[in-house]
Amino acid sequence: MSDEEKLEAVSGELLVTTTPMTRTLGVERVFTLGNYKTIRFIDTIENIPEKLAFNAELVEKIRALQFITIEKDYRNYIAENRAVNAMTFEDAVTALDEERTATLEDIKNILTEKEE
Repeated sequence: MSDEEKLEAVSGELLVTTTPMTRTLGVERVFTLGNYKTIRFIDTIENIPEKLAFNAELVEKIRALQFITIEKDYRNYIAENRAVNAMTFEDAVTALDEERTATLEDIKNILTEKEE
């Protein structure tokens, strides 16, 4: 079979799709809690347009923000952990349930505001 006959035997269309490239920026920190225990915090930003991802100054600022956010989250974790450990088991469960409910309510309000 000749090349022309092979081409004629193939039916259909060649579809070319171009999707813009995106990048992901991620930072991970592991903190030691003592007694061979650690806690891992990860901050990932996905689907960053390639044009922005190749802006070195912007990427440097985003990474700095990620590290600052992780440090803040770690410190909040330590403070929350100390507060919960100072409570009785029942009080700790009640406090965590209240905080969870309040946080879910905040998320619902934020999402509702965006729709309006």
